[in-house]
Amino acid sequence: MKSKNGDIRICASRRSSGVRAGGLWQRLAARYSISYGGVYKSMIAAAILGLVPVSTRAQQLTQSYNGGFANGSTVPDGNLTGWWDTETITSQPGSTISNVNISISLAGGSTGDLFIYVVHDGTLAVLANRPGVTAGNPFGYSDSSLNVVFSDAGADDFHNYQSVPGYSITGGAVWQPDGRDISPLSAASVFDTTPRQNSGQALSLFDGESVDGTWTIFIADTVSGGGDEQVQNWGLNVTETPEPGTISLLVIGLTGVLLGRRKR
Repeated sequence: MKSKNGDIRICASRRSSGVRAGGLWQRLAARYSISYGGVYKSMIAAAILGLVPVSTRAQQLTQSYNGGFANGSTVPDGNLTGWWDTETITSQPGSTISNVNISISLAGGSTGDLFIYVVHDGTLAVLANRPGVTAGNPFGYSDSSLNVVFSDAGADDFHNYQSVPGYSITGGAVWQPDGRDISPLSAASVFDTTPRQNSGQALSLFDGESVDGTWTIFIADTVSGGGDEQVQNWGLNVTETPEPGTISLLVIGLTGVLLGRRKR
Protein backbone atom coordinates (compact mmCIF):
# COMPACT_ATOMS: atom_id res chain seq x y z
CA MET A 1 0.00 0.00 0.00
CA LYS A 2 1.16 3.50 -0.73
CA SER A 3 -0.24 6.92 -0.01
CA LYS A 4 -0.31 9.66 -2.59
CA ASN A 5 3.21 10.69 -1.76
CA GLY A 6 4.35 7.11 -1.25
CA ASP A 7 4.75 7.61 2.48
CA ILE A 8 3.73 4.47 4.23
CA ARG A 9 5.49 2.92 7.16
CA ILE A 10 4.69 -0.33 8.87
CA CYS A 11 6.26 -1.14 12.19
CA ALA A 12 5.37 -3.67 14.80
CA SER A 13 5.15 -3.89 18.53
CA ARG A 14 5.03 -7.38 19.98
CA ARG A 15 2.99 -8.84 22.74
CA SER A 16 3.71 -12.48 23.27
CA SER A 17 2.82 -15.24 25.63
CA GLY A 18 4.53 -18.57 25.99
CA VAL A 19 5.44 -21.50 28.16
CA ARG A 20 8.74 -22.71 29.40
CA ALA A 21 9.27 -26.01 27.60
CA GLY A 22 12.38 -27.16 29.49
CA GLY A 23 12.53 -30.94 29.84
CA LEU A 24 9.01 -31.17 28.46
CA TRP A 25 10.38 -30.64 24.95
CA GLN A 26 12.67 -33.63 25.17
CA ARG A 27 9.80 -35.90 26.25
CA LEU A 28 7.51 -34.58 23.51
CA ALA A 29 10.22 -34.90 20.87
CA ALA A 30 10.85 -38.50 21.82
CA ARG A 31 7.16 -39.36 21.87
CA TYR A 32 6.34 -37.84 18.50
CA SER A 33 9.68 -38.60 16.81
CA ILE A 34 10.18 -34.99 15.80
CA SER A 35 13.25 -32.85 15.77
CA TYR A 36 13.10 -29.07 15.42
CA GLY A 37 15.51 -26.42 16.59
CA GLY A 38 15.40 -23.07 18.35
CA VAL A 39 12.16 -21.31 18.99
CA TYR A 40 10.02 -23.97 17.29
CA LYS A 41 10.59 -26.28 20.23
CA SER A 42 8.68 -24.05 22.59
CA MET A 43 6.01 -23.30 20.00
CA ILE A 44 5.31 -26.95 19.20
CA ALA A 45 5.38 -28.07 22.82
CA ALA A 46 2.89 -25.38 23.77
CA ALA A 47 0.68 -26.17 20.78
CA ILE A 48 0.36 -29.74 22.05
CA LEU A 49 -0.62 -28.40 25.45
CA GLY A 50 -3.33 -26.27 23.81
CA LEU A 51 -1.54 -22.98 24.48
CA VAL A 52 -0.73 -20.17 22.05
CA PRO A 53 2.92 -19.11 22.29
CA VAL A 54 2.75 -16.97 19.11
CA SER A 55 3.09 -13.22 19.04
CA THR A 56 0.10 -11.03 18.35
CA ARG A 57 1.35 -8.12 16.31
CA ALA A 58 -0.20 -4.66 16.29
CA GLN A 59 0.78 -2.78 13.15
CA GLN A 60 1.11 0.96 12.71
CA LEU A 61 -0.22 2.18 9.36
CA THR A 62 0.78 5.74 8.45
CA GLN A 63 -0.68 7.55 5.44
CA SER A 64 0.15 11.15 4.52
CA TYR A 65 -1.52 13.20 1.78
CA ASN A 66 0.01 16.47 0.65
CA GLY A 67 -1.20 17.29 -2.83
CA GLY A 68 -3.23 16.33 -5.86
CA PHE A 69 -6.48 16.86 -3.98
CA ALA A 70 -9.65 16.66 -6.08
CA ASN A 71 -10.84 19.96 -4.58
CA GLY A 72 -7.52 21.78 -4.78
CA SER A 73 -5.97 22.99 -1.54
CA THR A 74 -8.01 26.09 -0.66
CA VAL A 75 -10.51 26.22 2.18
CA PRO A 76 -12.67 29.20 1.14
CA ASP A 77 -13.20 31.98 3.66
CA GLY A 78 -16.70 32.15 5.14
CA ASN A 79 -18.09 29.27 3.09
CA LEU A 80 -19.88 26.37 4.80
CA THR A 81 -19.48 24.24 1.67
CA GLY A 82 -15.90 23.89 2.81
CA TRP A 83 -13.18 21.60 1.49
CA TRP A 84 -12.89 17.84 1.72
CA ASP A 85 -10.68 15.01 0.62
CA THR A 86 -11.56 11.32 0.43
CA GLU A 87 -8.90 8.61 0.39
CA THR A 88 -9.29 4.82 0.16
CA ILE A 89 -7.21 2.45 2.25
CA THR A 90 -6.79 -1.29 1.81
CA SER A 91 -5.03 -3.04 4.68
CA GLN A 92 -4.46 -6.54 6.06
CA PRO A 93 -7.63 -8.66 5.88
CA GLY A 94 -9.66 -9.02 9.04
CA SER A 95 -7.72 -6.50 11.12
CA THR A 96 -9.57 -3.93 13.22
CA ILE A 97 -8.75 -0.46 14.48
CA SER A 98 -7.49 -0.05 18.03
CA ASN A 99 -6.21 3.54 17.77
CA VAL A 100 -6.38 6.47 15.33
CA ASN A 101 -4.47 9.74 15.18
CA ILE A 102 -5.13 12.46 12.57
CA SER A 103 -2.56 15.07 11.52
CA ILE A 104 -3.47 18.35 9.83
CA SER A 105 -1.39 21.24 8.56
CA LEU A 106 -3.07 24.47 7.38
CA ALA A 107 -1.61 27.83 6.37
CA GLY A 108 -3.46 31.11 6.82
CA GLY A 109 -6.98 31.86 7.97
CA SER A 110 -8.19 32.09 11.55
CA THR A 111 -8.47 29.07 13.86
CA GLY A 112 -11.66 30.35 15.49
CA ASP A 113 -13.44 30.00 12.14
CA LEU A 114 -12.60 26.34 11.61
CA PHE A 115 -14.92 23.34 11.60
CA ILE A 116 -13.07 20.06 10.96
CA TYR A 117 -14.23 16.46 11.11
CA VAL A 118 -13.23 13.03 9.79
CA VAL A 119 -15.62 10.29 8.61
CA HIS A 120 -15.01 6.57 8.13
CA ASP A 121 -17.44 3.67 7.82
CA GLY A 122 -20.38 5.84 8.88
CA THR A 123 -18.62 7.15 12.01
CA LEU A 124 -17.91 10.88 12.37
CA ALA A 125 -15.40 12.43 14.79
CA VAL A 126 -15.23 16.21 15.27
CA LEU A 127 -11.64 17.38 15.44
CA ALA A 128 -12.20 21.15 15.71
CA ASN A 129 -15.36 23.23 16.07
CA ARG A 130 -14.75 26.97 16.27
CA PRO A 131 -11.79 26.78 18.70
CA GLY A 132 -12.04 29.32 21.48
CA VAL A 133 -15.75 30.06 21.04
CA THR A 134 -17.45 30.45 24.43
CA ALA A 135 -20.20 32.62 25.83
CA GLY A 136 -17.50 35.14 26.66
CA ASN A 137 -15.76 34.95 23.27
CA PRO A 138 -18.25 34.46 20.41
CA PHE A 139 -15.57 34.83 17.73
CA GLY A 140 -13.08 32.27 19.01
CA TYR A 141 -9.30 32.41 18.64
CA SER A 142 -7.60 34.46 15.95
CA ASP A 143 -4.35 32.51 15.52
CA SER A 144 -3.35 31.93 11.90
CA SER A 145 -2.16 28.54 10.58
CA LEU A 146 -1.81 25.28 12.44
CA ASN A 147 0.13 22.02 12.29
CA VAL A 148 -1.24 19.60 14.87
CA VAL A 149 -1.96 15.95 15.60
CA PHE A 150 -5.35 15.02 17.00
CA SER A 151 -5.11 12.09 19.39
CA ASP A 152 -7.22 10.78 22.25
CA ALA A 153 -3.92 10.50 24.11
CA GLY A 154 -3.49 14.28 24.01
CA ALA A 155 -3.45 16.03 27.37
CA ASP A 156 -5.79 18.91 26.55
CA ASP A 157 -8.93 19.79 24.59
CA PHE A 158 -8.09 21.61 21.36
CA HIS A 159 -11.19 23.80 21.70
CA ASN A 160 -9.60 25.60 24.65
CA TYR A 161 -5.96 25.45 23.58
CA GLN A 162 -5.15 29.05 24.52
CA SER A 163 -5.95 28.25 28.15
CA VAL A 164 -2.96 25.87 28.27
CA PRO A 165 0.24 27.59 29.46
CA GLY A 166 2.88 27.65 26.73
CA TYR A 167 0.45 26.20 24.18
CA SER A 168 1.55 25.39 20.64
CA ILE A 169 -0.51 24.71 17.52
CA THR A 170 2.51 24.23 15.26
CA GLY A 171 5.25 21.65 14.89
CA GLY A 172 2.93 18.67 15.23
CA ALA A 173 1.69 19.50 18.73
CA VAL A 174 -0.67 16.81 20.06
CA TRP A 175 -4.20 17.74 21.16
CA GLN A 176 -7.37 15.91 22.09
CA PRO A 177 -10.07 16.30 19.41
CA ASP A 178 -12.69 18.97 20.10
CA GLY A 179 -15.61 16.52 19.97
CA ARG A 180 -18.40 19.15 20.06
CA ASP A 181 -20.74 17.58 17.54
CA ILE A 182 -22.97 20.61 16.97
CA SER A 183 -23.47 23.13 14.17
CA PRO A 184 -20.53 25.56 14.00
CA LEU A 185 -23.17 28.30 13.75
CA SER A 186 -24.64 27.46 17.16
CA ALA A 187 -24.94 30.20 19.76
CA ALA A 188 -21.65 30.74 21.56
CA SER A 189 -23.08 29.65 24.91
CA VAL A 190 -23.99 26.23 23.47
CA PHE A 191 -20.28 25.44 23.04
CA ASP A 192 -19.90 25.77 26.82
CA THR A 193 -22.56 23.20 27.66
CA THR A 194 -22.33 20.63 24.84
CA PRO A 195 -20.82 17.29 25.97
CA ARG A 196 -17.85 16.16 23.93
CA GLN A 197 -18.10 13.00 21.86
CA ASN A 198 -17.20 9.88 23.83
CA SER A 199 -16.18 11.98 26.85
CA GLY A 200 -13.35 13.64 24.92
CA GLN A 201 -12.16 10.44 23.24
CA ALA A 202 -13.78 11.10 19.87
CA LEU A 203 -11.27 9.12 17.79
CA SER A 204 -11.91 6.01 19.87
CA LEU A 205 -15.30 5.88 18.16
CA PHE A 206 -13.46 4.16 15.31
CA ASP A 207 -12.13 1.37 17.53
CA GLY A 208 -13.22 -2.08 16.41
CA GLU A 209 -13.99 -0.99 12.85
CA SER A 210 -12.06 -2.19 9.82
CA VAL A 211 -9.41 0.23 8.60
CA ASP A 212 -10.36 -0.66 5.02
CA GLY A 213 -12.53 1.69 3.00
CA THR A 214 -12.83 5.43 2.55
CA TRP A 215 -11.62 8.09 4.96
CA THR A 216 -12.92 11.63 4.41
CA ILE A 217 -11.68 14.80 6.07
CA PHE A 218 -13.86 17.91 5.91
CA ILE A 219 -12.67 21.45 6.69
CA ALA A 220 -14.81 24.58 6.59
CA ASP A 221 -14.05 28.21 7.35
CA THR A 222 -17.38 29.26 8.81
CA VAL A 223 -16.96 33.02 9.30
CA SER A 224 -15.95 35.63 6.71
CA GLY A 225 -13.07 37.99 7.30
CA GLY A 226 -10.16 35.82 8.39
CA GLY A 227 -9.04 34.82 4.90
CA ASP A 228 -8.73 31.45 3.18
CA GLU A 229 -6.79 28.50 4.57
CA GLN A 230 -4.47 26.41 2.43
CA VAL A 231 -4.26 22.69 3.13
CA GLN A 232 -0.58 21.74 3.35
CA ASN A 233 -1.21 18.10 4.22
CA TRP A 234 -3.25 15.73 6.32
CA GLY A 235 -2.66 12.17 7.40
CA LEU A 236 -3.67 9.16 9.45
CA ASN A 237 -1.82 6.94 11.84
CA VAL A 238 -3.84 3.82 12.56
CA THR A 239 -3.02 0.97 14.92
CA GLU A 240 -4.45 -2.28 13.58
CA THR A 241 -5.07 -5.43 15.59
CA PRO A 242 -4.89 -8.71 13.62
CA GLU A 243 -7.89 -10.99 13.40
CA PRO A 244 -7.72 -13.51 16.29
CA GLY A 245 -8.56 -16.34 13.90
CA THR A 246 -5.23 -15.87 12.15
CA ILE A 247 -3.38 -16.76 15.36
CA SER A 248 -5.63 -19.76 15.98
CA LEU A 249 -4.93 -21.11 12.51
CA LEU A 250 -1.21 -20.98 13.17
CA VAL A 251 -1.59 -23.15 16.28
CA ILE A 252 -3.86 -25.57 14.43
CA GLY A 253 -1.27 -25.77 11.67
CA LEU A 254 1.52 -26.56 14.13
CA THR A 255 -0.57 -29.25 15.75
CA GLY A 256 -1.27 -30.72 12.31
CA VAL A 257 2.46 -30.88 11.63
CA LEU A 258 2.98 -32.80 14.85
CA LEU A 259 0.26 -35.32 14.12
CA GLY A 260 1.53 -35.81 10.58
CA ARG A 261 5.03 -36.50 11.86
CA ARG A 262 3.70 -38.97 14.42
CA LYS A 263 1.98 -41.09 11.77
CA ARG A 264 5.18 -41.59 9.79
